[in-house]
Amino acid sequence: MKKEERLEIDIFENSENGIGIADKENKFIYVNKAVCNLFSYTKEEFLEGKIKVSDLFPKIYLKNPAEKEFVPLTEYEMLTKNGEFINIAVSISKIANSELKLLIFQDMSIINEAKRLGLLEIINYAKKNIGIIHYAFEKTGPELIAGVDTENYSEEVIRALQSMGLYYMTAIQNKKGLFGPLPLPVKEEDYLAIVYSYEIEAKEEEIDKRLKQRKPCLITIVFPRVIESLLSNRRYIRETISEVITANHHSTMDIQSIKNTLSKIKTNLFKNIEKQKEENTFERKVVQINQFITSFSDVKINEQLYSRILKMAKKICDFKRISILLMDYQVNGLRVVEASGYEENIIDMIIDIDAKSIVARAARTRQTQNIQNVQKDKDYIMVDPSVLSELAVPVISPVNDKTVGVINIESEMEKAFNQEDVILFEMLAEKIALVLAIEETETKYLSLLNVLSFIVETEELNYKELIGRIGEFLKKALGIKCAALFMTEKENKKILRMEAITGYEKIPEKLKEVSLEDEKAVVAKCAREKKALNIGNVKEIDYYLGINEKIKSEIAIPIIHKGELLGVLNAKSERENAFSKTEEKLFLIIGELISFAKLITDLREKNKKNRNEEKV
Repeated sequence: MKKEERLEIDIFENSENGIGIADKENKFIYVNKAVCNLFSYTKEEFLEGKIKVSDLFPKIYLKNPAEKEFVPLTEYEMLTKNGEFINIAVSISKIANSELKLLIFQDMSIINEAKRLGLLEIINYAKKNIGIIHYAFEKTGPELIAGVDTENYSEEVIRALQSMGLYYMTAIQNKKGLFGPLPLPVKEEDYLAIVYSYEIEAKEEEIDKRLKQRKPCLITIVFPRVIESLLSNRRYIRETISEVITANHHSTMDIQSIKNTLSKIKTNLFKNIEKQKEENTFERKVVQINQFITSFSDVKINEQLYSRILKMAKKICDFKRISILLMDYQVNGLRVVEASGYEENIIDMIIDIDAKSIVARAARTRQTQNIQNVQKDKDYIMVDPSVLSELAVPVISPVNDKTVGVINIESEMEKAFNQEDVILFEMLAEKIALVLAIEETETKYLSLLNVLSFIVETEELNYKELIGRIGEFLKKALGIKCAALFMTEKENKKILRMEAITGYEKIPEKLKEVSLEDEKAVVAKCAREKKALNIGNVKEIDYYLGINEKIKSEIAIPIIHKGELLGVLNAKSERENAFSKTEEKLFLIIGELISFAKLITDLREKNKKNRNEEKV
């Protein structure tokens, strides 16, 4: 390694950003302290080749970023030694005249903190603290020609800028015009720099004496790391500098005109920043959500999908932690299926739907809960004192208008979530609900097909086994706890005898035998009228038996074969309006299947009888 490169590495050692150099086999030949701290490996583990660059990226990317020669600063999920995922912005580029790679690792927590400050505060702070410097490149390195708004920079910052030959050579070699952001090797404060390279194309006599024979020129934007979020769009930075340089080409030949050009770059840069940040920010996020949902509309609901949803949520706003909960009707609660930012593993944790909780309240009321200060909310349960605000967004099924889940987001700031955040998360919840509904409907109909296959393929149809299979379907596919089949007696067609399907430990005496003439029974009314009854609230009707006070809704489907009543399929729920139109259709299909099973049984008995007669 060259002497000057060794010197720069000594300066980089104390940078708060991770800096590494890797060979063509992706083995590290240098890492600074920050890289070790970020990933929890020792310097020896890195330099002995035990840990390659590729090992830091989880196996979720189609192509490992470590295999690329150039990666602009991009946020990735990366792996620590402990197997934890951390969000790191990474840039990778080739070092000039070598086969080595320069890697910059940037902890995104600082940038996220900056975003929390608010746009106006960041822009005002940035206007005072962004400096722009013009360099001409000599054989020995860059020489500072002029600068604007650099008065507050210490001598150490200026020296660091001038010692960045490794960066500058990389910027020129890449010929991309723009390179960075790069961490400055300064101990006292955490600065970043973006380098723009261009060449002066003019006759020698037109160029200032200080610029003679120095065709490669560099413009460096220097700024505190905390405002990096403002400069995340590399394209408009490149375009801004390029436009000003082109418009002032002949005025870049003397020192004063260079200063004027740098001032114009800064002015135009902030015009573009404000335009980019204020225009279409909300609309852009809306488009992102729609594109995101479209991308997984044909995949199965699984852990990987939930993880992708969390990543999308991070693009909407900043927060401390987030969880996705789905309704589990077996326990009448919300089950955590994915979470991020929690100190403990909360996957599979259950929140009772009737519990004192902001999440449960969102599910019960089907209304978004945007709590500006959780400590003032009567339903908030203190778990983490650092959490000050919470946003709980219910996921409402488009099929039956019921809550099927909740997206819960928490922040360490008061009033962390604005109206735009609410709209965007409600959009995300709506799209998730649609995907869940499609998945759920497919699952239900596939389960029904299994029941149908059993009827068709079983030679000796066993009604008890059929009822068992129907019970499994109702329990697993529809989440129904309590269901029964009432079949008419052969001798007395006005009597319905109950055969429990699921949820009955013991059949109540009043339900063992139901008369069609009973005026206080939903099953009897369904049988008499031979039509489906879907009761959203049993307290609103005058023909409910009232055996169990917890029951709030009930459905009854007549089973008819060749115009004759065979029985009634009945289910109950402790929730109001528990049975949607889609579920009502599924119950009707089950009724048809039972009728079909009766037809199959009759045909088989007839065939068996005919065969026996032929033998005689």
